[in-house]
Amino acid sequence: MTRENETNYLRDVLPDLLAKGREARTPSLSGGENEIDTAFARGRAEAYYEVLSTMVRQLAAFGIERSAVGIPDNLDLTELM
Repeated sequence: MTRENETNYLRDVLPDLLAKGREARTPSLSGGENEIDTAFARGRAEAYYEVLSTMVRQLAAFGIERSAVGIPDNLDLTELM
């Protein structure tokens, strides 16, 4: 895999994961949430946070600019919590 392919892969995957993480933190509109549903939703949001924070940290470790893969430089991943 070339560096360009890797960057393109990350450009596709990371914004998608970020969107899904933001979606996971949004409360259900069904109005029928119970404690189990709420706990599941919180755990799901936390999982996205863990994955994305690791991936974003690794971008820096590999010298890849966030903007090169569609992640804003000023992104605060704690917004997913």
